Formats: sequence, structure tokens, C-alpha cells
Amino acid sequence: MFEIEEPIVLIIEDRPSALTARKIVLQQMGYKALTASSLYEALTVLSDVDSINLDLVVTDMNLDPSNPHDLSGASIAKLVRRVRPGTPVIGYSSFFLQEEVEHGDEIFDVFLSKMSDSHENIEEIFQEIDRVIQSRREAIRSDQKERTDQRVFLCHNTSDKPIVRRLAKKLKKLEVEVWFDEWDLKPGRPWQEELESAIEAISTALVLVGQDGIGPWADREMRAFLEEFVRRNISVIPVLLPGAGQQPDLPLFLRQFTWVDLREGLRKDGLARIMWGISGDRTYI
Repeated sequence: MFEIEEPIVLIIEDRPSALTARKIVLQQMGYKALTASSLYEALTVLSDVDSINLDLVVTDMNLDPSNPHDLSGASIAKLVRRVRPGTPVIGYSSFFLQEEVEHGDEIFDVFLSKMSDSHENIEEIFQEIDRVIQSRREAIRSDQKERTDQRVFLCHNTSDKPIVRRLAKKLKKLEVEVWFDEWDLKPGRPWQEELESAIEAISTALVLVGQDGIGPWADREMRAFLEEFVRRNISVIPVLLPGAGQQPDLPLFLRQFTWVDLREGLRKDGLARIMWGISGDRTYI
């Protein structure tokens, strides 16, 4: 199943004491805090591979104007939009400037004006950080659940790996979330446990039958599919691959399901029937 890692927040503040204080509070809240005191440092963090799953950027609006290499918080927000599309940005200012109030909401996802270092103001900043993070994480969970609900497991004999690999690529191009052992078995992990977790999360199983029939491990997987079919009513679609016999000897369990014939190759009509079985949408036909 999917796990969401600890939230990662980049906070940009040119006052060292304030930056340190905000980092400590973020860590106490259970977040991973990345810090930058200038545009250059922010660019370094944004380009770092460790910030690939950056959840939020929080920046002071009024960075040091005496530094010719620095930009305002608004400029940093625009930069984040370009290099990290979709990453929310909170801006805050210690001053009350009418221009900031008028344009802050257009630039930032959340803009907090006239924020001093008082306890109440600092608490408000962190309340907004927590609210934005939780909202973003809920969206991630919803998206992952939707993808999991449409995940398709490819059950196959090892001898059919080349044609199964081609089928997996074609399904992926059709935006199907495919579980394929070559792509999804993580090195260094017990693969039996990985298989069990995958089978518990899928919505559809394609049982692929080629020239050599169903292999011993595929047979065990089918037994697990039977349990999931009874427990969760998942779809089980037998698929005849090129090389399968004219009268394929399907296991008794598979004979009750309508099969898809790909014995003449990965043609559009056969793929359309698979997509119908996966999505329930007849418009693919």
C-alpha cells in the first residue's frame, strides 16, 4: 500500500534568529524543515533531489533589500511556480503595505500581512502551515486511493515476459496504473510480501495465458485472486496471448470469466476490450 513520507517545508527568512526559531517549531510539529536565508540558498534547495517531494514553501515578503543578489518573497513565489509547479507558497510580511495586501493573495496561496514576531503572530503562521500541509496531504491520499482503485496486476508465466512487457507499456500509455513485477518489486525486499501487498491493493487482475500456460507462481497468484474476488469483488480477466492454443486449457477458476483474445497480437480491438474490463467504460469498444 502507499505511505506518505513526513511533510517537507522550505522556509526562507533572512534573519538568522527567526529562521532558526521557525525551523525548531516545524521539527516539533513533525515536519522536515529545509531552510534558506537568500535567493541563492533557496535555489540550491529547490534544485536538490531531496526536495523532490517538497510540500510547502514559506517565505518572508521583505528579504534584505541591500543584497543585490536577493529578490523579494513575491519573486521567490513566482520562481517556485516555475520550478516546482503545484507546490503551495505562504508569504508573510512584518509590515503593513497596501500594495502587498492588494497583490499578496494573487501571488501566494496564503498571504499574511503585518506579522510581527509576537507569540500570537508566530502561532498564526504555523496554523496556516499546518492547514495547508494537511489539505495537500489529503489531496495526495485521495489521488493515491483513486489510482489504487484502478491498479491492474499482470499475472503471467515468466516465459511470456517479453510480450507481457509490451502489454504493460501499452496499458501505461493508456494511463492505466499497472503492477508489473519488473517495475514494482523493490530490490532488497521479500518479494512474497510485496506480491501479497500488491494483490490486496488491486482492482483488476489480468491473468495472461501464453504458449506454456500458467506457471507455478502464477497459479498461486490466481488462488489469491480468487480470495480477493470473493472478498472484494475485484475483476479477473483471462487474456490469451500469442502462442496460446486454439482450445486453451484454462483452470476451472478462470473458466467462469469472460476472456480477451490477443492471440493475433496486441491489436486495438483486444486492448479496447481489456480497457472496458478494467474501467467498465464501453466507449473504449
